[in-house]
Amino acid sequence: APGSILVLLRTIALLLCLNPSLSLAKGPSYAANLSLAAIQTELSAYENISGLAARFSQKKHLKGMGIVLDSQGRFELRARNAAEKEVVWLVEKPSYLRLELKGSGIEAFDSLEGPPRVLVENTEMAAKALRPILAWISMDAVKIDAEFTVTAKGKTEFLLQPKAEGAGSVKEILLRLGKTKLVESLRIQEKSGDALDIRFSETKIERAP
Repeated sequence: APGSILVLLRTIALLLCLNPSLSLAKGPSYAANLSLAAIQTELSAYENISGLAARFSQKKHLKGMGIVLDSQGRFELRARNAAEKEVVWLVEKPSYLRLELKGSGIEAFDSLEGPPRVLVENTEMAAKALRPILAWISMDAVKIDAEFTVTAKGKTEFLLQPKAEGAGSVKEILLRLGKTKLVESLRIQEKSGDALDIRFSETKIERAP
């Protein structure tokens, strides 16, 4: 339905921090910020990957409307080289939506056929907007350290807060690791009070030779 597609597009805009007009709200502080070495240790399962795929289910909580929107699908990350990654984020339910994220911007497909709708142009601003989402989707410790301040909330929970003040609409991300040290879930908190919960399953990792 057109309405659900618009909501999904808004969700992606939230994840990509594409709302620069909002001011940064400070989140709660925790005892210790993690160093790059500590982040690399916690995310060692994602070291030297050449590919990553998983299924996801997500719930978007719209605070102002008091409703929750459910969607599910799968994503795939391909590492073209050490510095360049591409992501395909495919929403299968309730409506088809395929998003391709790459250095040149974001392309959206709302049907299996037909030309894409370009959501983000190939600009320096687009590249800057893509960096945070590519960092947490790929679980690249170096890129996460560059984009976020990471603090430990528990043995398997970590809080990611954007370093760039005023850069977008994301206030903070709560990341939870499962028993195998793979990411089990994310809670993305928006400055407006809206939130997005994402749970991952059937994660598959390909390693670089």
